Amino acid sequence: MSGLRGVANAAVQAQPMEPSIQIATNADAAAAHGLKPGDVRRTTAVLIAGIPVGSYYEQQQIFDVAVWSEPGMRGDLTAIANLPLDTPGGGQVALKDVATVSMQPPATEIHHDQASRYIDITADVPGGNVRGVVDRVRAAVGNVALPTGYHVQVSSDVVLRQDGDREALIYSLVVAVGVFLLLQAALRSWRRAALLFCALPLALAGGVATAPIAGGPLTVGALIGFLAVFGVAVRAGLVVMRDIQLSEAEAADAEPVATAVRRSVFPTVVSTVGLALLSLPFAVVGDLAGLEVLRPLALVVIGGMVTTALVMLILLPALHLRWFADSRPASGEMHA
Repeated sequence: MSGLRGVANAAVQAQPMEPSIQIATNADAAAAHGLKPGDVRRTTAVLIAGIPVGSYYEQQQIFDVAVWSEPGMRGDLTAIANLPLDTPGGGQVALKDVATVSMQPPATEIHHDQASRYIDITADVPGGNVRGVVDRVRAAVGNVALPTGYHVQVSSDVVLRQDGDREALIYSLVVAVGVFLLLQAALRSWRRAALLFCALPLALAGGVATAPIAGGPLTVGALIGFLAVFGVAVRAGLVVMRDIQLSEAEAADAEPVATAVRRSVFPTVVSTVGLALLSLPFAVVGDLAGLEVLRPLALVVIGGMVTTALVMLILLPALHLRWFADSRPASGEMHA
């Protein structure tokens, strides 16, 4: 991989090693003395590491009683290789005669991903074309023959982040189109749906202004607060627009927008003020344990309720008057 164009400082992840004793049983040699590999492993484990066999009680304290070999018998590799093992025939045989004793440095930390072991090979991409380098590395490792059970995965944090941003943008566009179509279905007017759709982001401005007080707009609590503000803004906007449509349908009403605003003031103010007052205690108490999510949520809701009321009761009717100079419904426009 280090020879590929655009790859620099390729290195295998360093693994911490710790020397340990490895005992590999020779099954044929053990069988010649009447021993099984399991017998060799159990006996050497008792002699080298010890095994608890009971407990000793004294003055309300409990002490474990373990069987262990003498320190001189396990002091070094040679002494361990000469450990005597009892055979079924009543004799003894040295451990080195039925097993291979060695000192090996196995890895002390083994990383797993979904129950599979893995090791990282990292590299820098100084040129900046990360996606192109990733494609070249994948093509290169695809021709490498690996043992059964092994496989290679090539990934990059930059590529994953770019793919995530692209997916988030696509999902956002799909959601925006869906919201616009739902508004059109509710109002039965493309122009009025477009007007309300353009006003909705302005209703979130108060939440954007208050979110930094609690750590920024991307916290979990703040995002939940934005969803709550968006829902209230959609409801308030639909109430205002539907009241305008009803007022326009009344032939005797000379000022349908003003009449609609008067009808919408009470439900809009009650819902926004009620939610703001409900959120106020969580915003005042501060960052207490257990309220890490509620405080940013409350601050976003309070700020969003202020701008929602202003946008839906003042800005939206004003824009409607400007966009619809003739507020009477056109012949091709349907109202419910």
